[in-house]
Amino acid sequence: MKEIYQKLAEAIEQNRSGVLLTVIDVKGSSPGKMGGKMLVFEDGEHFGTVGGGQIEYLAIQEALDNMSRNAAWRNSYVLSEDAGMLCGGKVEILYEPFGLKEKLIIFGAGHVGSALADLAPKANFFTTVVDNRPEYARQERLPAAHRVLCGDYPQVFEELRFDENTYIMVMTHGHGFDQIIADYCLKQPFKYLGVIGSRKKARTFFKELTEAGHTQEEIARVFMPVGFDIGAETPFEIAISIMAELIAVRYEKPLEGRSLKKLVAKKE
Repeated sequence: MKEIYQKLAEAIEQNRSGVLLTVIDVKGSSPGKMGGKMLVFEDGEHFGTVGGGQIEYLAIQEALDNMSRNAAWRNSYVLSEDAGMLCGGKVEILYEPFGLKEKLIIFGAGHVGSALADLAPKANFFTTVVDNRPEYARQERLPAAHRVLCGDYPQVFEELRFDENTYIMVMTHGHGFDQIIADYCLKQPFKYLGVIGSRKKARTFFKELTEAGHTQEEIARVFMPVGFDIGAETPFEIAISIMAELIAVRYEKPLEGRSLKKLVAKKE
Protein backbone atom coordinates (compact mmCIF):
# COMPACT_ATOMS: atom_id res chain seq x y z
CA MET A 1 0.00 0.00 0.00
CA LYS A 2 2.83 2.38 0.85
CA GLU A 3 4.41 1.84 -2.57
CA ILE A 4 1.31 2.93 -4.46
CA TYR A 5 1.09 6.21 -2.56
CA GLN A 6 4.77 6.82 -3.20
CA LYS A 7 4.15 6.19 -6.90
CA LEU A 8 1.18 8.57 -6.83
CA ALA A 9 3.26 11.30 -5.15
CA GLU A 10 6.00 10.87 -7.76
CA ALA A 11 3.45 11.07 -10.58
CA ILE A 12 1.95 14.31 -9.26
CA GLU A 13 5.41 15.81 -8.83
CA GLN A 14 6.24 14.86 -12.44
CA ASN A 15 2.96 16.39 -13.72
CA ARG A 16 1.69 13.02 -14.90
CA SER A 17 -2.04 12.48 -15.16
CA GLY A 18 -3.98 9.36 -14.40
CA VAL A 19 -6.59 7.70 -12.22
CA LEU A 20 -6.34 6.05 -8.80
CA LEU A 21 -8.55 2.95 -8.62
CA THR A 22 -9.70 1.55 -5.27
CA VAL A 23 -11.84 -1.51 -4.58
CA ILE A 24 -14.51 -0.15 -2.21
CA ASP A 25 -16.96 -3.03 -2.07
CA VAL A 26 -16.82 -6.79 -2.63
CA LYS A 27 -19.78 -9.15 -2.53
CA GLY A 28 -19.45 -12.90 -2.85
CA SER A 29 -16.36 -14.63 -4.20
CA SER A 30 -13.88 -12.35 -5.91
CA PRO A 31 -10.10 -12.13 -6.56
CA GLY A 32 -10.37 -8.41 -5.82
CA LYS A 33 -9.83 -7.49 -2.17
CA MET A 34 -11.30 -4.57 -0.25
CA GLY A 35 -8.93 -1.63 -0.44
CA GLY A 36 -7.02 -2.99 -3.42
CA LYS A 37 -5.50 -0.11 -5.40
CA MET A 38 -4.14 0.54 -8.85
CA LEU A 39 -2.77 3.56 -10.69
CA VAL A 40 -3.54 3.92 -14.40
CA PHE A 41 -1.59 6.59 -16.27
CA GLU A 42 -2.37 8.56 -19.42
CA ASP A 43 0.04 6.49 -21.51
CA GLY A 44 -1.53 3.19 -20.42
CA GLU A 45 1.10 2.29 -17.83
CA HIS A 46 -0.40 0.85 -14.65
CA PHE A 47 0.83 -0.02 -11.17
CA GLY A 48 -0.82 -2.12 -8.47
CA THR A 49 -3.87 -4.35 -8.87
CA VAL A 50 -7.62 -4.47 -8.30
CA GLY A 51 -7.82 -8.23 -8.70
CA GLY A 52 -6.42 -9.14 -12.10
CA GLY A 53 -8.08 -10.90 -15.00
CA GLN A 54 -10.82 -9.57 -17.23
CA ILE A 55 -12.29 -7.28 -14.58
CA GLU A 56 -8.95 -5.53 -14.17
CA TYR A 57 -8.69 -5.17 -17.94
CA LEU A 58 -12.15 -3.56 -18.04
CA ALA A 59 -11.25 -1.32 -15.11
CA ILE A 60 -8.11 -0.08 -16.89
CA GLN A 61 -10.11 0.69 -20.04
CA GLU A 62 -12.70 2.53 -17.95
CA ALA A 63 -9.95 4.66 -16.41
CA LEU A 64 -8.35 5.46 -19.77
CA ASP A 65 -11.65 6.33 -21.42
CA ASN A 66 -12.75 8.70 -18.65
CA MET A 67 -9.46 10.15 -17.45
CA SER A 68 -10.47 13.73 -18.25
CA ARG A 69 -13.34 13.74 -15.74
CA ASN A 70 -13.12 16.45 -13.11
CA ALA A 71 -14.64 14.36 -10.32
CA ALA A 72 -14.45 10.84 -8.93
CA TRP A 73 -16.88 8.14 -10.06
CA ARG A 74 -17.77 4.51 -9.31
CA ASN A 75 -18.40 1.46 -11.41
CA SER A 76 -19.52 -2.06 -10.52
CA TYR A 77 -18.48 -5.33 -12.15
CA VAL A 78 -20.23 -8.68 -11.89
CA LEU A 79 -17.82 -11.62 -12.02
CA SER A 80 -19.92 -13.66 -14.42
CA GLU A 81 -19.12 -16.12 -17.16
CA ASP A 82 -19.71 -13.34 -19.69
CA ALA A 83 -16.90 -11.39 -18.06
CA GLY A 84 -14.60 -14.39 -18.32
CA MET A 85 -14.68 -15.06 -14.56
CA LEU A 86 -16.72 -17.70 -12.76
CA CYS A 87 -16.40 -16.38 -9.20
CA GLY A 88 -19.98 -15.15 -9.17
CA GLY A 89 -19.18 -12.16 -7.00
CA LYS A 90 -19.45 -8.42 -7.50
CA VAL A 91 -16.78 -5.71 -7.22
CA GLU A 92 -17.27 -1.96 -6.97
CA ILE A 93 -14.37 0.31 -7.85
CA LEU A 94 -13.86 3.99 -7.06
CA TYR A 95 -12.05 6.02 -9.73
CA GLU A 96 -10.24 9.21 -8.67
CA PRO A 97 -8.57 11.22 -11.47
CA PHE A 98 -5.43 13.20 -10.70
CA GLY A 99 -2.88 15.39 -12.46
CA LEU A 100 -3.17 17.23 -15.75
CA LYS A 101 -6.56 17.15 -17.44
CA GLU A 102 -5.78 19.02 -20.66
CA LYS A 103 -3.90 17.15 -23.36
CA LEU A 104 -1.98 18.54 -26.30
CA ILE A 105 -1.17 16.24 -29.21
CA ILE A 106 1.47 17.68 -31.52
CA PHE A 107 1.69 16.00 -34.92
CA GLY A 108 5.13 16.83 -36.26
CA ALA A 109 8.40 17.01 -34.34
CA GLY A 110 10.19 19.52 -36.55
CA HIS A 111 11.67 22.80 -35.33
CA VAL A 112 8.37 24.43 -34.37
CA GLY A 113 6.88 21.18 -33.06
CA SER A 114 9.84 20.54 -30.77
CA ALA A 115 9.78 24.16 -29.53
CA LEU A 116 6.06 23.83 -28.77
CA ALA A 117 6.66 20.50 -27.02
CA ASP A 118 9.14 22.25 -24.74
CA LEU A 119 6.67 25.03 -23.86
CA ALA A 120 3.47 23.02 -23.46
CA PRO A 121 4.27 21.13 -20.22
CA LYS A 122 5.19 24.46 -18.60
CA ALA A 123 1.64 25.58 -19.41
CA ASN A 124 0.26 22.42 -17.75
CA PHE A 125 -0.57 20.42 -20.86
CA PHE A 126 0.00 16.67 -20.93
CA THR A 127 2.03 16.69 -24.12
CA THR A 128 2.24 13.93 -26.71
CA VAL A 129 4.40 14.35 -29.82
CA VAL A 130 3.80 12.17 -32.88
CA ASP A 131 6.05 11.90 -35.93
CA ASN A 132 6.62 9.24 -38.59
CA ARG A 133 10.37 9.94 -38.72
CA PRO A 134 12.47 7.92 -36.22
CA GLU A 135 15.26 10.50 -36.23
CA TYR A 136 12.78 13.16 -35.02
CA ALA A 137 10.46 11.17 -32.75
CA ARG A 138 12.96 10.41 -29.99
CA GLN A 139 12.39 11.05 -26.28
CA GLU A 140 15.95 12.31 -25.82
CA ARG A 141 15.32 14.93 -28.51
CA LEU A 142 12.01 15.94 -26.87
CA PRO A 143 12.80 15.63 -23.15
CA ALA A 144 9.94 17.84 -21.96
CA ALA A 145 7.23 15.84 -23.75
CA HIS A 146 5.35 13.36 -21.60
CA ARG A 147 4.99 10.91 -24.47
CA VAL A 148 6.65 10.50 -27.88
CA LEU A 149 5.22 8.20 -30.55
CA CYS A 150 6.81 7.17 -33.82
CA GLY A 151 5.12 5.39 -36.70
CA ASP A 152 2.94 5.79 -39.76
CA TYR A 153 0.11 8.13 -38.83
CA PRO A 154 -2.88 5.87 -39.51
CA GLN A 155 -1.32 3.19 -37.29
CA VAL A 156 -0.32 5.61 -34.52
CA PHE A 157 -3.88 6.92 -34.34
CA GLU A 158 -4.82 3.71 -32.53
CA GLU A 159 -2.51 4.64 -29.64
CA LEU A 160 -4.13 8.03 -29.06
CA ARG A 161 -7.17 8.94 -27.02
CA PHE A 162 -9.27 12.02 -27.65
CA ASP A 163 -11.79 13.80 -25.44
CA GLU A 164 -13.33 17.24 -24.93
CA ASN A 165 -10.12 18.45 -23.23
CA THR A 166 -7.82 17.48 -26.10
CA TYR A 167 -5.94 20.16 -28.03
CA ILE A 168 -4.49 19.13 -31.39
CA MET A 169 -1.73 20.89 -33.31
CA VAL A 170 -0.92 19.62 -36.83
CA MET A 171 2.47 20.64 -38.21
CA THR A 172 4.04 17.71 -40.05
CA HIS A 173 6.61 17.89 -42.83
CA GLY A 174 4.08 17.17 -45.58
CA HIS A 175 0.75 18.67 -46.68
CA GLY A 176 -0.60 15.19 -47.41
CA PHE A 177 0.13 14.07 -43.85
CA ASP A 178 -1.56 17.18 -42.46
CA GLN A 179 -4.68 16.43 -44.48
CA ILE A 180 -4.82 12.77 -43.35
CA ILE A 181 -4.42 13.79 -39.71
CA ALA A 182 -6.99 16.60 -39.83
CA ASP A 183 -9.48 14.32 -41.60
CA TYR A 184 -9.14 11.76 -38.81
CA CYS A 185 -9.12 14.25 -35.93
CA LEU A 186 -12.29 15.97 -37.14
CA LYS A 187 -14.10 12.71 -36.42
CA GLN A 188 -12.84 12.67 -32.80
CA PRO A 189 -13.87 14.74 -29.78
CA PHE A 190 -11.54 17.69 -29.15
CA LYS A 191 -11.40 21.21 -27.76
CA TYR A 192 -9.05 22.76 -30.31
CA LEU A 193 -7.67 21.69 -33.69
CA GLY A 194 -5.08 23.87 -35.37
CA VAL A 195 -3.09 23.34 -38.58
CA ILE A 196 0.04 25.36 -39.32
CA GLY A 197 0.28 26.88 -42.76
CA SER A 198 -0.16 29.92 -44.98
CA ARG A 199 -3.44 31.49 -46.10
CA LYS A 200 -2.94 29.91 -49.52
CA LYS A 201 -2.57 26.48 -47.93
CA ALA A 202 -5.67 27.18 -45.83
CA ARG A 203 -7.81 27.61 -48.93
CA THR A 204 -6.50 24.36 -50.41
CA PHE A 205 -7.08 22.64 -47.09
CA PHE A 206 -10.66 23.87 -46.93
CA LYS A 207 -11.35 22.47 -50.39
CA GLU A 208 -9.81 19.08 -49.53
CA LEU A 209 -11.74 18.72 -46.27
CA THR A 210 -14.95 19.61 -48.08
CA GLU A 211 -14.26 17.00 -50.77
CA ALA A 212 -13.55 14.47 -47.99
CA GLY A 213 -17.15 14.89 -46.86
CA HIS A 214 -16.77 17.13 -43.81
CA THR A 215 -19.61 19.53 -43.10
CA GLN A 216 -19.20 23.29 -42.91
CA GLU A 217 -19.79 23.08 -39.15
CA GLU A 218 -16.95 20.59 -38.76
CA ILE A 219 -14.54 22.61 -40.87
CA ALA A 220 -15.42 25.73 -38.88
CA ARG A 221 -13.75 24.08 -35.88
CA VAL A 222 -10.34 24.04 -37.59
CA PHE A 223 -8.00 26.96 -36.90
CA MET A 224 -5.59 27.83 -39.71
CA PRO A 225 -3.20 29.62 -39.82
CA VAL A 226 -2.40 29.18 -36.14
CA GLY A 227 -0.93 31.49 -33.55
CA PHE A 228 -1.46 35.15 -32.79
CA ASP A 229 0.22 37.66 -35.07
CA ILE A 230 3.15 38.88 -32.96
CA GLY A 231 5.59 39.13 -35.84
CA ALA A 232 7.13 35.77 -34.93
CA GLU A 233 9.96 34.49 -37.13
CA THR A 234 12.00 31.88 -35.22
CA PRO A 235 10.61 28.45 -34.22
CA PHE A 236 10.61 29.54 -30.58
CA GLU A 237 8.71 32.74 -31.36
CA ILE A 238 6.19 30.86 -33.50
CA ALA A 239 5.70 28.37 -30.67
CA ILE A 240 5.07 31.27 -28.29
CA SER A 241 2.39 32.67 -30.62
CA ILE A 242 0.72 29.26 -30.84
CA MET A 243 0.85 28.70 -27.10
CA ALA A 244 -0.81 32.09 -26.57
CA GLU A 245 -3.67 30.91 -28.79
CA LEU A 246 -4.02 27.64 -26.87
CA ILE A 247 -4.12 29.50 -23.57
CA ALA A 248 -6.75 31.85 -24.99
CA VAL A 249 -8.88 28.81 -25.86
CA ARG A 250 -8.36 27.41 -22.36
CA TYR A 251 -9.77 30.58 -20.81
CA GLU A 252 -12.51 30.87 -23.44
CA LYS A 253 -11.28 34.12 -24.89
CA PRO A 254 -12.90 34.96 -28.26
CA LEU A 255 -10.90 34.15 -31.39
CA GLU A 256 -13.07 36.02 -33.86
CA GLY A 257 -12.46 35.25 -37.51
CA ARG A 258 -9.75 32.72 -36.68
CA SER A 259 -11.38 29.55 -37.98
CA LEU A 260 -10.49 28.02 -41.35
CA LYS A 261 -14.04 28.51 -42.65
CA LYS A 262 -14.09 32.21 -41.78
CA LEU A 263 -10.65 32.74 -43.25
CA VAL A 264 -11.66 31.20 -46.56
CA ALA A 265 -14.86 33.24 -46.58
CA LYS A 266 -12.88 36.46 -46.49
CA LYS A 267 -12.05 38.20 -49.72
CA GLU A 268 -8.45 38.27 -50.87
